Amino acid sequence: LISKYPRSRFVPDSIYANAEALEAIGDFEQAASTYELYVKGYERSLNEKSAPKSKARARKGKGGGEEKKEEKQKWDESKAQIALFNAATYREGLGQHKQALKRREQYLHLWPKTKDAEQIQLSIVSLYEKMGAYGKAMKLLEEYERDNLRSPSKVLTAEGRIVHIFEKKLRRARDTTRLYNRIFEYYEKLPRRVQKDLEKTAVAPAAEAHFRSVELDWREYLRLKLSWGRPADPKKFKASIADKGRALDVVQKKYIQTVAFGAPQPAICALHRIGLAYHEFAEKVINAPMPPGLDPETEMAIRDEFTNQAQPLKAKATEAFASAVAKSQELDFFNDCTRESLKMLRGTYAPEQYPEVHEDRVALKQGAELALGGDLLASIQDVPAPVVQDEVTAQAKSEELQEDLTDLTRKLREQTETNVSAQPATAQDGAAPKKASADDEEPEDFL
Repeated sequence: LISKYPRSRFVPDSIYANAEALEAIGDFEQAASTYELYVKGYERSLNEKSAPKSKARARKGKGGGEEKKEEKQKWDESKAQIALFNAATYREGLGQHKQALKRREQYLHLWPKTKDAEQIQLSIVSLYEKMGAYGKAMKLLEEYERDNLRSPSKVLTAEGRIVHIFEKKLRRARDTTRLYNRIFEYYEKLPRRVQKDLEKTAVAPAAEAHFRSVELDWREYLRLKLSWGRPADPKKFKASIADKGRALDVVQKKYIQTVAFGAPQPAICALHRIGLAYHEFAEKVINAPMPPGLDPETEMAIRDEFTNQAQPLKAKATEAFASAVAKSQELDFFNDCTRESLKMLRGTYAPEQYPEVHEDRVALKQGAELALGGDLLASIQDVPAPVVQDEVTAQAKSEELQEDLTDLTRKLREQTETNVSAQPATAQDGAAPKKASADDEEPEDFL
C-alpha cells in the first residue's frame, strides 16, 4: 500500500508502525531499515519546506476547474529522532559499525543542539574504538574536552577514556603513566567542593590516578629492611623498625584516601596493598637477621619473641585482606586484587573463615552417549565378518528343518479329519440341536 500510494497522508504513520512491529518480533535489521525509511521521509519533507514556492499555487485544468489538492504528509520530528537513534543502535548491535557510525553522524547533523547530542558524540567515540580507529577516537575526545573545559567531570571523563585507550588498546606504558600523572595533578588543583560533586565517570580515573601516585612510597616501603647495624646494636635495630613503621603509616594513609573515592578497581587494590604491607612487615620481623655471636638457645628465644611481636601485624593483614574481599562483594566487582586477597586468606591467614569451594563434577553417562550419537558418528565402525558354516553343519540344519515341516503338516491333516467326522453335539436336554433359522442368524455386518 505504501508503494502504491506514496503520497498518502497515512504513509508516515504506517512506516513508523511497521518499524515498531518489526522491532517487537525481533527482526532488528529490517526494523533499522524501516526506521531509516522514516528518517528519509522526514528529510524529504524538510527539503520540500525549504524549496522555493511555485509562482502559481493552483493551476487550472483544461476544463477550467482547479486541480485536486495533494494530501499533506506529516513527518513528526520527535519520531524521526527516535527512529534514527534506534536505527543506529540496532546497526551497532548487529555489528554493522560503519552504518551505525553514519547514522549517528547524521543525527548530529540534523539535531546538533538536542539533549542527546553529547551522548551521541560519545557513542561515536565508542564506535571508533570498536573499529580500531583509536586515533580518531582520541581526537574526538580531545575536542569534547576542549568544548567542556568548564566542567571538571566531563574533562576527567574524557581523560579517563583517553588513558584507557593508551593502557588497554595501544599498550603504551609511558604514555599511560604520563596521562595518569596529568589526571592526578588536575584533580588535586580542584576545590574540595568540586571534588565531592564529580560524576562517577570522572571519579574512576581520578581514583586510579591517586592509587598510582602512591607507587613511589610503596617502593620505598618495600626497600626498607630491618638491620642491627655494624657493629650490632639493639638501638639501630629498633630504629630500623621505627623507620619501617613510619613508612607503613604513610602508605596506609594514602591508600585509605584511595578507598574513599569509592571507585571499585582502585579501592579493592588499595585495601589489598594495605594487607600486603602488613604481611611484608610481619615477614620481615619474623625472619629478621640475628646479631652475630649468639648461641642457639638465645637465638631461638629471640626468634620466638619476634614471632610473638609479629602477631598484631598478621592480624592487621588479615583484616585488610578481608576488607578487600568485603569491598569487592559490596561493589559487586571482582578483579585480580580480590583473587589475590582470597588466596592469602585461604592459604595463610584465615583458611577456616574462607574455605576453598570445590565443585564436584559428575560425569555424564547417558547424556554423553547422546551427545556423541551413541558412538555411531564418533568413529568409523568395523563391518562384522560374515559367519561361515561348514557344509556338514548346514546340511544337518536343513534336514532338521525339513523333518519339522513334515511333522507339522501331518498333525494339521489329522486334526482336520477329526473335526469333519465328529457327531453334532447334543443339547443340554438330550434333544438334537435345532437348525438355526434365518431370525437366529446374526445380521451381516455391511460396514
